[in-house]
Amino acid sequence: MLLRLTTIDRRLFIRKLTILFVGTVLFIPLVYFKYHGLAMVYIGALLALHCFIFYVYFMRTPWRRLLEDKAGFAIRIVAIIFFIYLLTLIRYEGSLATIIINTSLALVIHVGILAGLMVIREAPKGSPSSHEENN
Repeated sequence: MLLRLTTIDRRLFIRKLTILFVGTVLFIPLVYFKYHGLAMVYIGALLALHCFIFYVYFMRTPWRRLLEDKAGFAIRIVAIIFFIYLLTLIRYEGSLATIIINTSLALVIHVGILAGLMVIREAPKGSPSSHEENN
């Protein structure tokens, strides 16, 4: 049986990807030019943003749908823990190229976390398993 990956809420997923990308681009000059005051404001804003994202995720996620696939749910939790661990390994100091590479890596890891939270597996439309669900 072939499964297809899809997002729970495509518009929300795209919005979050956009926020991640813009936030990453804004972070680079703050680190490179060592604007410590602005960096602290930025980090505070990031903390508030992460709290907001968790709130939105917990309020909008159809938990029953996620829990239907227990193996997928377990993989999602393990992946999130692994991605968070990877984020702790990244250092934001050095040359501009090093900062850009590390920040880009952090962006990729964040996209992985976001995908882990919002992507689900489902049978393609027209497959035998999707007909069984409809009957």
